[in-house]
Amino acid sequence: MKKETFLFGLSFFALSPSENSKAAIFQDIFNYSAEVCGVSKETVGNSWGHAVIYLKGVCRTRAPSEVLESHSEPSAPWRLKICDDADPIEDVSTSAVTEKLERGVLLSANAKVSNSHWIAIPGKNLAMSGGVPADKRYDTAEMKAVWGRVLATKAYDGLKLVPSAQIQFEQNLGRSEEEYLLAEGFGTDFALTLARSASCWKIPVNKKQMEAMVNYANDLNLKPYRWNFLTANCNHLVVGILSAAKILSPVYQGAWNLLHLPKIFPIDTLVRIGKQVNGEIPTIEKVFNKKRFRDSLLEFGRLPLHYGNLWEIFPFRSYGNLAFVEHHRPWGWPGEFERVRAMDFEPSLVDFNKSLLEYSKKLERARQRLASKTQEERLRWVSKKNRSNFIQTFELYQNWLIEASDEVKKIDLSLL
Repeated sequence: MKKETFLFGLSFFALSPSENSKAAIFQDIFNYSAEVCGVSKETVGNSWGHAVIYLKGVCRTRAPSEVLESHSEPSAPWRLKICDDADPIEDVSTSAVTEKLERGVLLSANAKVSNSHWIAIPGKNLAMSGGVPADKRYDTAEMKAVWGRVLATKAYDGLKLVPSAQIQFEQNLGRSEEEYLLAEGFGTDFALTLARSASCWKIPVNKKQMEAMVNYANDLNLKPYRWNFLTANCNHLVVGILSAAKILSPVYQGAWNLLHLPKIFPIDTLVRIGKQVNGEIPTIEKVFNKKRFRDSLLEFGRLPLHYGNLWEIFPFRSYGNLAFVEHHRPWGWPGEFERVRAMDFEPSLVDFNKSLLEYSKKLERARQRLASKTQEERLRWVSKKNRSNFIQTFELYQNWLIEASDEVKKIDLSLL
């Protein structure tokens, strides 16, 4: 396969038993995480690229049957909730060795649907590979098996088609609406790597952040969904969910203008997160002056991007794949591909050990900067009306630095 057929020049890989055990340890360290993925174009179907978000520790629950307020459309069939021990693990194993499955859902915006802003696919393996093992040939029989697995989740049950999709559906006799959406969602809502390649940021979050993201996603479905390239596309969904946890600012605030155009593409989201992860921990002055950082400390007791952020790659599954034989990189602004390619080869972004070691150094530098001046010395540059707020932010920032440093030291790197 040509190099151009991979997103960011990736190559195929499969997890070894030791790598599976490392993944299990990572799961044990972080109960909640958001995995933000930018995926490549398709030659069949969607040709623009796509953005999705996987929320570890989040489960689905049936939404009450009620009519949307002020609308005649049926409500979205599913709502999200923080998982508890009683919730089933709906994912499927894709490995011959013992694999620790986790609870989680992948959220994807679907332009064919009008009564839900997102499709929720339970389980990371089902979402990323359709449950097809890495060493198994993807053929017609396996494609039918993928369809069966997704149908069993009822992810598309109860969804209403937009008028243009309704016309398409009526022209394809012999299929139910659910089967029509299943065909349209293949490689977009689920089984992503059977149609595309994906590059993702895995971002650990705490429970309060995850609750904020869940509430945001549920609140979206209080009104109908109308996909719009400029104002309501897949990337708007992902960035909106991240903004609820203060990880990113919304795509746009207030009236739309041309300055918002770069932020509507998935690759821009990956680059924006990468800049934050690669940068130094912001100073107390920057935290106080940047509302998103300050609000994160007040609401969640931590800065938006904690330790443990990892860059992950999910290559296109070419083995036996006759349905999707070639795909191309998604659209992006000049220079963005080069920034993303550089992240593929940055050890502190792709290796958990090196990531923690690098972050511990950043924490130490941040603590040294904070200790270089007393709180009283810093207050001289703060207006009287803002001093009480600054003191509160200072104390929260200081406590977070101490707690984060202690947590990193407790992680046994020899197990990874």
